[in-house]
Amino acid sequence: MIGDVTVEILFEHHESFQAAYDAYEPESILPSKDLPELEVYILFGSWCHDSQREVPKFLQLLHRLDISEQQIHLIGLSVDKHEPKGRETLFDVTKTPTFVLHKNEIEIGRITEKPIVSLESDLQTILDRY
Repeated sequence: MIGDVTVEILFEHHESFQAAYDAYEPESILPSKDLPELEVYILFGSWCHDSQREVPKFLQLLHRLDISEQQIHLIGLSVDKHEPKGRETLFDVTKTPTFVLHKNEIEIGRITEKPIVSLESDLQTILDRY
């Protein structure tokens, strides 16, 4: 999977991502708030064990926050971390997965490869700046 991917296509072609998504129970539920200007870019490799572990969890958190599919941009990268539109350069990707959160086209935070504390905590820290 290289380039733009939908959640549906990801789950359809990689059942392990769907299974991990279904099995994930967040440590805590983030407070829901209206986040209409939030754009989330998920640059990942379907071949990458860190992506296989973190992407399904992150998608589960985003869905629990009622982030719409239109606000989530899944971008599959090749093993050498490239994709047809060159967004790996735009987002300065060095590790996968890289989760980049934007508000009004400005980056407000990112999680690279794995969370510092937990996905919930790291995401909450980023959203608190929102």
